[in-house]
Amino acid sequence: GAIALAGMWLSAKFIVKRNIGEVLIFLTIMGTLLSLPIVAMYYDVHTLLGIEARTVVLVDTALASPFDYIAQVLMLTLVAIYAPEGKKGTWFALMASLMNIALSAGGLLTKYLNKIFVVSREVVSDGVVTVAQDYSQLGDLLWVVVVSSFVIPIIVIIKYNPSKL
Repeated sequence: GAIALAGMWLSAKFIVKRNIGEVLIFLTIMGTLLSLPIVAMYYDVHTLLGIEARTVVLVDTALASPFDYIAQVLMLTLVAIYAPEGKKGTWFALMASLMNIALSAGGLLTKYLNKIFVVSREVVSDGVVTVAQDYSQLGDLLWVVVVSSFVIPIIVIIKYNPSKL
């Protein structure tokens, strides 16, 4: 909570002074960079560096948390800045609807990626392995998620940015 508030306070001027596209691209780049430590953990980079996995996850969560809140607050800020007088409520409802569509699309993409890249934990029932563990496709899945989480938003931002970077 406190880290997120500090992040919002420090980034407020950046958000207000830049155009929408620049802010969204910055947040997309930061989100991508912040997802790389988890991918690196798959390849045991934390072991090579002598860092415990829990430490990597703790630091990653602490750094990523402000950007999650900033992305949510950004929607409210954009409505406050760009909505015409008397239409702010309508714009907020529209932005909330678009956010829900994006979340649903993300959920569908997750569902389909999990069907394409099968990753399973070992399940033991009554001392018998009912599902064998299989992490062989996890690295590919992580890279597809990282790349698509970067490429899709960048393409949409560039294509639909009203201020045309």
